[in-house]
Amino acid sequence: MSSRRAGEPDAAVWSWLRDRDRRILALLEAHKVLTTAQIAALEFPTLDRAQRRLVALARRGLLWRWRPAVVGGGSAPHHYALGYLGAQLLAAQRVEDPPRPGAWQTRLTRLAESPQLRHLLGTNQFFCDLVQYACAHPEECVGPEKGFGGLTLWMSEITAREWFGEFEGAGWVRPDSYGCFEERGRMVRFFLEYDTGTESLQRLLEKVKRYEEMATDAFGIVLFWLHSARRERTVHRALAKAIGGERLRFVMATAARDHGDPDGPAGAVWAVVGKARLDVDAASAQWLVRLADLPQRGPREHWPPLLDKPFTMAMIEQPTFHQRRFGMTAEEMKARGLDPATGQRAIKRNPYTGQPIKDDEVDIELYDDTGDDEDPVTLDGVQRRMAAQPPVRGRTDEPWSLPRNRKRQ
Repeated sequence: MSSRRAGEPDAAVWSWLRDRDRRILALLEAHKVLTTAQIAALEFPTLDRAQRRLVALARRGLLWRWRPAVVGGGSAPHHYALGYLGAQLLAAQRVEDPPRPGAWQTRLTRLAESPQLRHLLGTNQFFCDLVQYACAHPEECVGPEKGFGGLTLWMSEITAREWFGEFEGAGWVRPDSYGCFEERGRMVRFFLEYDTGTESLQRLLEKVKRYEEMATDAFGIVLFWLHSARRERTVHRALAKAIGGERLRFVMATAARDHGDPDGPAGAVWAVVGKARLDVDAASAQWLVRLADLPQRGPREHWPPLLDKPFTMAMIEQPTFHQRRFGMTAEEMKARGLDPATGQRAIKRNPYTGQPIKDDEVDIELYDDTGDDEDPVTLDGVQRRMAAQPPVRGRTDEPWSLPRNRKRQ
């Protein structure tokens, strides 16, 4: 007879779970689905150990796994998602109500049947390859800050779109992910656009236009991880035709997944748009650079990941309205003489009339703090000068009184 009573959870789960298991739950909550090989690259030394542990987690209900059918025969790797018990544990950590069992079952069914499953797995594979490269080359994957290197930030698609999503109803950037890679003392922050080869070139050019409308350089560069080398050449031709002789207002680089470089996306596979001429030269090896050698954009300080959620979130403040639109804070815009509302150069106005002041006009000074006593500014002089100005709406005709609708403090 079981010792568990109604309304009590299974206490054995807490004694059985390890820190690595909790990290796996957090990864699957953020990135929805990962294959056995992807989880092994992130958390296990060998594939065999990963398989045994993941099966045990799935049997306890912490994970849910399935194996999609393969067209033409064969078997696909097991896909893992967050199970209902795992969702309950994570909700308890955040002091939230757990999801309803029926709603969670529907969510898992939609995930398994989602037409975006291939796209989602491909995006996650990009970051898993970076982690695998960093584990194999720890001596090279060292960032500007001691103790950090390799992949130090991996935002999920949902988190990235919340940070850089639609703004004021206009079409804003919707990246597939946002990350940071550090190697040989360099730090490259990037937006990732994963291409399956099914989108039209017009759709891809619309994405480029959205990045043009945002202060992209304030956060990083834009990487397009394309389906094939042929697709990459086609994209470069379309971009050269669309922008003509002009330059993009942000750094954009492309790479093809059939490059064959043993270092994967960390290797010399990236072509910077505007420098590489892939549209006219098929022998493009001379234009290609490593990921860490791409231009550095965005903040230079390190964003350390949370201890229990590696690669998924960072302890940073969300960008403000002005940072997302203009690439600087409201205080920085004011210091540069820019209007925080429009981004245009602020217009100086007469404090009494409200009329614009031309550059060759001299502003009225009420106090003389230069210490020059030869021509002091007296109270009588200020009163005479203000009496000659028309009254300003909201003020009285008395020069030193407060507006009538405001009480003196």
